[in-house]
This record gives sequence, C-alpha cells and structure tokens, in this order.
Amino acid sequence: MPAFVRVLLAVLITLIFIGATIIQIVVQATSIPLLVTTLITSVVGGVFTVREVLDYFGSLGTSMAPPGDLGKADAPTVEALIAALKDANEDVRSNAIEALSKFKDSHAVKALINARTIPTKGVALSAFDALTQIADSLPVELLITLLADADLGVRSWAVDTLIQIKDSRAVESLIVALRDPNPHVRSSAAIVFGHIKETRAVEPLLIALRDPDADVRGNAAIALGHLKDSRAIEPIIAMLTDPNEFVRRCVIAALGQIGSSSAVGSLVVSLTDKHQWVRSEAAGVLGSLEDSQAVGPLIASLTDEHKLVRGSAAHALGAIKDPRAVEPLITALADEDAWVRHNAANALDAIKDPRAVEPLITALADKHDTVRASAAKALGQIGDSRAVEALTAALGDKDSHVGQTAAAALGQIGDSRAVEALTAALADKDARIRKRGITALRDIGTPEALAAVEAWEGRRRNR
Repeated sequence: MPAFVRVLLAVLITLIFIGATIIQIVVQATSIPLLVTTLITSVVGGVFTVREVLDYFGSLGTSMAPPGDLGKADAPTVEALIAALKDANEDVRSNAIEALSKFKDSHAVKALINARTIPTKGVALSAFDALTQIADSLPVELLITLLADADLGVRSWAVDTLIQIKDSRAVESLIVALRDPNPHVRSSAAIVFGHIKETRAVEPLLIALRDPDADVRGNAAIALGHLKDSRAIEPIIAMLTDPNEFVRRCVIAALGQIGSSSAVGSLVVSLTDKHQWVRSEAAGVLGSLEDSQAVGPLIASLTDEHKLVRGSAAHALGAIKDPRAVEPLITALADEDAWVRHNAANALDAIKDPRAVEPLITALADKHDTVRASAAKALGQIGDSRAVEALTAALGDKDSHVGQTAAAALGQIGDSRAVEALTAALADKDARIRKRGITALRDIGTPEALAAVEAWEGRRRNR
C-alpha cells in the first residue's frame, strides 16, 4: 500500500476514534460495533497493529466509563473480542483476554468464563488467570446477577467466587442457589454460608442436610457447624448415620465446631464406625469436647486396628487429662507406629502423672526422634528427678531437637546434678543447644550453675 494512502487511512481512523469517543461520553451510545468493523479493517490494511486495536478495546473498560462505575461492554463488542480468542496469532488471543478483563461487566465476565473451555492453545489458562485477577474487584451485585444465569458454568463460577468474597449481601441469592439443579452450585452455596456465618441461612441449610448429593449434605453440615446455632444440633446428630463416609466426617467436624456436650454419646458410637477416618474424626472431636464420659471408649480406641484412630485417641486422652488414661497411654508408648507413640508421650506430658516417668525414660531410646523429643518434653513437664540421668545423656542425642528439648527439661526439673552436663553442652557446635543450656542453667539457679553462665558469657565478650 502506498505511503500516502496509509497516511490518509490513519487520519480517517483517528477521526473515527474521536467521533466514537465523543458519542460515548455524551450519550453513552453503543457505537463500538461500528468501531469494531472499522478497526478490523484497519488491521487488515496494515494501519494499526492487532495489539493497538485490542488495547483500545481494553481502555474502553475503564477510561470510557463514568466516574464510580465499571466499564460496560455491549454484546457485539464482546462477540468481536470472543472471535479474536480463536485467532491463529497468540498475541491476538492474549490481548483479547486482557481487553475483556478490563470491562468487568456481565457480558465480558461471562465471555471470560466461557473462554475457559475454548480448546485453542493458551486461551483457557489465560481466561482462568484473568478471572482470578479480577474476582476480588467485581461488585457483589454483578456476582448475584451471574448466580441466576442460565449457563451452569457461569453460575458455578459466580458461587465459587462468592466463597472468596464472603459478602452477606448475597445471602438471599445464595439461599436460592441451595436449590439449584446442579449439585456443585448447591454445594458451593453451602460453603459460602460457612464463611459469611449468616443466621438467615440456618433453615435452608437444615433442608440441605437432606439433599440427594453427598457433597451438598456434607458442606451444609460444615456450614451449620460454623454458624454454631443450637437449632442445628439435633438434626446434625441424626446425620451421624448417613450412608456416606464424607458426610459422617463432616457431621462430626460440625459437632466439634458447635461444641455441645449433648453430642458425646452419639460421637462415642462413631468410634466404632466401619471407616477409620470417621473413627479418627470422632476421637479428635471427643478430645476437643473434654468430656470424661468419652475416656473409657477412647481408651478402647487405643487398640483400634488402624494407627490413625489409635493416634487420634491418644491425642484426645491428652486433651481430657483424665488419670484413668495413664496406664493405657503407657502401653501405647510401645505401639508399633511412631505417630501413636509420639501422641501417647504428648498425652502423658499433658496429664503429668509420675507413673509415666520410667516408661518415658525408656522412650528416650526410641528409634524415632519425634518420640524421643516428646518423651524428653514430657519428663520436663512432670518434673521428676528420676529423669535427670537419662536427660543428661539425651543432651548428646544425634538429633538436635532432642538435645534442645532435653536441656529445657533439665531446666524445668531444676536438679543441680544436671549442671555439669549442661555446662559441657555450652561447648556444643549447635547454637540452639548452647542457648537452651544457658536458659536451663539459669532456671536451676544454683551458684555453680550461674557461675557457669557467667564464665561462658565472659568468654564470649573476650573473643
């Protein structure tokens, strides 16, 4: 194309741009469709690059909007940009996505949502990224509108975005969404209610407990747990017999959130559920409720066939702190699973019963460092001087954390027999052990211990 023709075309296009801008500012008219055709022609003619054209479209989403309002895009404009998403040129597709994201109105957002299914290389991922970036800035009114859209993909994205935004203005629309034909929409709506904690949702969520979809029932139970409304306790307890494992786990977690002791009896029954995850969840919640009624059943769970349940039971017994659990927990220190032994030591730490001292000293030789560290910590909490010799030996454990914990435990016990070993530990190459040693010597507080600290600090000053 001759140079003078290109110049004339450039002037013509510039005038069209100015005219379109004036029309939009004055009457907010929909002149973009005509502009689309003109701009596409200009690209073909080589007057403007694709990037320049698409950047112009994107600018309409912000600079052309009245103050306080987000950009609006009419359907023909969006259709033109959607067509660009299938262009053979990757830059064209990328810039079309960017232009659509700048409008932030229902036409453009729906286009981005649907673009996630376009198979053209890079389009789906770019659309997903664009939606992620603009989600927090979208007005809740727009999301409420999209929540009622006929397109399932649009409704699903809207309700998932509301989970992040947590705006109570969407409550009524979300209540309607709990009756959506699609289970994903219903389930996500229940999740939103768990975040915004709106009491108007209690009755609709109670109805959702009877939903045919397990995810909906489970997430409705979780939401009711977050709401902590007493009206939900009995209906949730009734769900402990739900045929779905996921739902039963959610129900148990919800009862733990509500924290009602009236659920203890039913939760004890769940300790015998056929699924180990349900039994483990029940043990954990019984521990959080700290009800002594659960001690006997939890002790029985220390011998469950699955390590997950045994470990959860040990942890729960530590939370309840009932002395009846001491002997069974001592037995659990010899469990075949390290995590169970670790939790048993921690539980004995919480109960602080001197009957556990000798078994915990034995546990200082466990092959797993987490168990040795837990045993050392428990011995410090119990504070029995019988542990001093074993703990001084543990200062040299191959695992630094065990050595640090042993030093702290010796400080808690406060026995002067540990001073010599703790003083020697001040020369350890691990700064963390040296630091714990200094603290322990100060805790012991004898003249010999304080003199060792002073001498060590003097050597540091003289370096």
